[in-house]
Amino acid sequence: MSRPIPRQGYKSSSAGDQAGINAKLDRVSVVGGGSIYPAVENLLLACRAEGLGCVLTTLLCMCEPEVRELLAIPQPWGTAAAVPIGYPILRGHGPISRRPVEELAFADSWGTPFA
Repeated sequence: MSRPIPRQGYKSSSAGDQAGINAKLDRVSVVGGGSIYPAVENLLLACRAEGLGCVLTTLLCMCEPEVRELLAIPQPWGTAAAVPIGYPILRGHGPISRRPVEELAFADSWGTPFA
């Protein structure tokens, strides 16, 4: 059995933070941590290529004070993502099935085929 290798993404919460851009929308802000997610995606892809299992989660943000204390994260830094990483115990990754790009990408407006 393998143990997951925890990874934590961090972001600074400075006065110039962009999280306020979509703060007035009736949904959760996704702009604030947006700059960390391309790096996390690269980490996820690299893990997959090496046969490691991993997942992006932002749920640790709900208990950020405890996480900050546990990991000794200094001010003004905060959590943006956690990525548990480990070797799969059973058969691991199965085959990938993807929908055609025509079903997922649109040009100019929703439903207008991209390709």
